[in-house]
Amino acid sequence: SKTAAGKNRMVTISPKLFPFFDDFGKGWVYALKTSLSEQVTIKLGADWIAPDGMFICRDEEGCEYGSKDGYLYLNDSYDITIDLNGHKIDRNLKDATEDGIIFKLTDDDAKLTIKDSLGGGKITGAKNKGKGGAFLVEDGSLYITGGEISGNKAHSGAGVYWDSHNTLCVYNAEIINNTVEYDGGGIYDGNHGKIYFGGRVILKD
Repeated sequence: SKTAAGKNRMVTISPKLFPFFDDFGKGWVYALKTSLSEQVTIKLGADWIAPDGMFICRDEEGCEYGSKDGYLYLNDSYDITIDLNGHKIDRNLKDATEDGIIFKLTDDDAKLTIKDSLGGGKITGAKNKGKGGAFLVEDGSLYITGGEISGNKAHSGAGVYWDSHNTLCVYNAEIINNTVEYDGGGIYDGNHGKIYFGGRVILKD
């Protein structure tokens, strides 16, 4: 469903409406396109699990949009909030691959917020041979204000690989039980932007 609320729109992703992942992906596409002009909130109504480890998002014309090599990316001035709503986003990789991340931000004006209004939600299943697990932020801002980031693997920065000049804020969230070969099981800081912690934060490799 799509609900307009002032200048903010909400996309509710539910299995009753979208029984196949390709249609879940259409919700992501809609959110990306809409958020170029206004802030958009995606509220999960079900777990968002990548079949065979590959997120695929297609628009109404069947063109892949907002996904690349299996991960989800923000490469423009998107402003998206994802409310896990007690559910999980799972990359569902069995073995480590190149680009085995979940989210990648590459634009200075991109902003991604993760929240969990119900509790119990998590982001998991990344297995990356390179930098970044759940999040690889080369540019843009990331706000994690709820949920659990766990069960991700990477060479470095399995929870978050932070390489942006903007803002990373972690508030009332858990980044736990992520594993790396090199450094930064929870967060790898490239010493560029500003990192803020607030509320109750659990940060443990």
